[in-house]
Amino acid sequence: MWIVCPLPHTKNEVWKVGASGWKRWFYLDPAVVKWRDAQRTRWAKEGVFLWGGLCEVDMHFHLPPSADGHWWDVDHGISNVLDTMTGVVYPDDSLVTRIVATRDYDAPQGEGYVDIFQIGRASCRER
Repeated sequence: MWIVCPLPHTKNEVWKVGASGWKRWFYLDPAVVKWRDAQRTRWAKEGVFLWGGLCEVDMHFHLPPSADGHWWDVDHGISNVLDTMTGVVYPDDSLVTRIVATRDYDAPQGEGYVDIFQIGRASCRER
């Protein structure tokens, strides 16, 4: 199976800090919630189905070249994509036993995306 999504928020953009007096708490940025919901809705409309069971995932990030010397962290994108796929592609991202991630700086500015492939079913012994 092959699915595509635009570049997700990086890990540093996912969480916000709330404050009231001396209390602090973390919460998901509403923009991240909206982005995840949009991807899940689109995938459901496209007929993406649950992979079921343990699986292995290949993600290829197509990134725009850096305009300011700041390079995109693929590891942050991986965790956000895995969380986004939860509930649509698999019941929980703990079922992913192996991830292969690659990147190329081959996308036009502002148009990065991620190709996501199921590359195999893991055996229960691997878990």
